Amino acid sequence: MFIVSWNAQSICRNSRIIWNTALFAFAWTIWCCRNETIFKNASSNVVQIFEIVVLRLMHWLKAKWPSSNFQFHDLLFNPSCVSLEIPRINRREASIWKAPRLGELKFNVDASTSGSFGKAGVGGIPRNYQGVSLALFSKPIGVSDPTGAEISAILEACNLSSMIQQCKHECLAIESDCEQVLRWIADTKNCPAVFLDRVLKCAHFGLKYKWKFRFVYRESNITAHRLAVKGRCRSDDFVWCMK
Repeated sequence: MFIVSWNAQSICRNSRIIWNTALFAFAWTIWCCRNETIFKNASSNVVQIFEIVVLRLMHWLKAKWPSSNFQFHDLLFNPSCVSLEIPRINRREASIWKAPRLGELKFNVDASTSGSFGKAGVGGIPRNYQGVSLALFSKPIGVSDPTGAEISAILEACNLSSMIQQCKHECLAIESDCEQVLRWIADTKNCPAVFLDRVLKCAHFGLKYKWKFRFVYRESNITAHRLAVKGRCRSDDFVWCMK
């Protein structure tokens, strides 16, 4: 209950890290003082323990964030005024789709399922260095679990790429936001038997045409995700290729 109450306090974001770290500084200091008292017959009072906590907290924070500009007396006398200016990383902004280099292609794929096992669809789109789409697909695949659907999406991209001349002659990277499936393609020995056949086919395509399989965040894969969601709701396949 004590930890829950401690974490429930309303603290601003930049001071929250200091507040959370202080809990561990208190716990560790009290534990050390307890051992000193039991095994070395040492004595300590509340003021000494508090000063040790503040000193320990300052050293921990300085070690983690060496550029922080607060001092010991700031924590001791004005702890509420101390904060850490930690930049917020916006994964969405950092993960916007970027066009490949000249002579390279990116094929983004994704899958969408209804729950843990239900109606599923796959979608994908290959693009060149100018961001021009060479093809796209949006297909229903019946009932599937999410992992199986992700494998089907990658395999569909492989099958479609093998029919596009540009994909066979330029460096192609098939990008998915399912990291586990990509690990299995890279090392098929670790793949569960239920998925092995399709994973081996994907790996074979990669070896044959020297394609790469790469992980991206969903934010970089949003077009393929939308195609997969639409594919789940379709009654028939939609496949388009540039002539």
